[in-house]
Amino acid sequence: MNEEILARITKLEDQEDIKGLLYQYTDFLDARDYSADAVKEIFSEDGIIRFPTGSTGKGYDGVATAHQKIMALFVSTNHNVTNVVISSYTPEQAEVHAHMHVFHKFVPEIAERAAADLFVVNDKICGMAVKTEQGWRLKQVDLEAI
Repeated sequence: MNEEILARITKLEDQEDIKGLLYQYTDFLDARDYSADAVKEIFSEDGIIRFPTGSTGKGYDGVATAHQKIMALFVSTNHNVTNVVISSYTPEQAEVHAHMHVFHKFVPEIAERAAADLFVVNDKICGMAVKTEQGWRLKQVDLEAI
């Protein structure tokens, strides 16, 4: 097989792996296991998460802790990713952009004070994926509420 065709096949496989990583991230959010071990399956060792609230986390433990804190507000969630776009691709890294529609059900203490027990938001995901020895991982994720 010539090198050009092999490179194109590799790029397509990588793009599918990166899309799968975003779907895996939404499963992670809804499964509610925000341990450092779960984070390792999705984020790189130096990975960064930035939430619309301003909270951030870096590294496996920091990303896990950031998710634990923000997700403690909710009994359950449902995250849906659409419109995944992969740009600036190289075999080692790629920029990724997507939209996420999210349903959050508040914990009772917050639901009692809120206008409703359900909080719905659309997020824009911007980030960077990198290829590691373990496969593709998210190095940076910025979530922006829109």
